[in-house]
Amino acid sequence: KNVEIIYLSNRLVENYQPTKENLIELGFPFDDSTKMLLRVDSRDKEPRRNELSDYEVILLLGDNLGDFHQDFFGKDNQGRWDATIKYSTNYNRTIETILPISISKGIKPIIYSPSNINYDSFLKKVKGKIILVVGHSNTIPGFVNELIEEDYYEQINDTVNSNLYIVKKCPEEINHNVIQIHSLQQ
Repeated sequence: KNVEIIYLSNRLVENYQPTKENLIELGFPFDDSTKMLLRVDSRDKEPRRNELSDYEVILLLGDNLGDFHQDFFGKDNQGRWDATIKYSTNYNRTIETILPISISKGIKPIIYSPSNINYDSFLKKVKGKIILVVGHSNTIPGFVNELIEEDYYEQINDTVNSNLYIVKKCPEEINHNVIQIHSLQQ
């Protein structure tokens, strides 16, 4: 298994002991080898995330977009949303999925056609950006497979509408996983 849990928090380093006690009390895994990267001064988590460059990160959990990427640090909710490029297919269901966000933020998603997309051009256009792609059960697995350059994800049943695919593509590596949102709510 060889999996290690590392806690990265903006709690101050002098609050190490109460933070550890809170995590244990709430049932989070914690033993003598557990690492916690707490804040010394700056609230920017990017330098602490960079300390993990020798790790293959398989899952990030957070309650703030700044927990996931530097582009969101120091921005209000509107700024964070503006830093994300939004794409949707033209299917009614996917338009309806992105509609509440579109209306509340006053943005119009970029419509893409899964059968006509040039993935090389797409990747050049979004390089270095955070993107949200909304698609249908019969388009997103193929879309993700094209991004990761591997036939990894199978078609999903039309009734499955709670998968969140996360892809991080860097010149030297590609990391990807899928989270089933409904399973997190149980």
